[in-house]
Amino acid sequence: MGGLQAWRGEGHKLETKVRQVTPSSYPISLDKSMIVSMNDVKQAQIEGRTIIDSRASERYSGEIEPIDAKAGHIPGAINYFWKNNLNENKTWKDPEERVGEKEHGHEPIVYCGSGVTACVNLLALQEAGIHAKLYPGSYSDWISYEENQIET
Repeated sequence: MGGLQAWRGEGHKLETKVRQVTPSSYPISLDKSMIVSMNDVKQAQIEGRTIIDSRASERYSGEIEPIDAKAGHIPGAINYFWKNNLNENKTWKDPEERVGEKEHGHEPIVYCGSGVTACVNLLALQEAGIHAKLYPGSYSDWISYEENQIET
């Protein structure tokens, strides 16, 4: 098991006392080379680069769409649901079973619905030594452009 059950299973203790925390600062350094825009995705389509949709297959295929006005996926994208990187107990699968261990060519682009869950696939790719990029606007951004309207 992962999470709290794993913590307890390994014999670690929990505390209920709220500790006094001393404020500190943490310098944040954003690597802008890992982020792409809608126009970068369009260029990747022309170049034939891999674009990975991290949403559930039902959203990718357009069967359901609980958030966006249009169902579907970015044309040319392949589907790898981010949860497929995890075992049933919510721990990482062995590296050869994750999205990062598959051949995706040079700098694949990863997206989801709004840029959050795609980060799991991004991490799996990075751990495999593949320099992937994130389209943080994701599908929600993609369909917001008139030129990218998906036909239903």
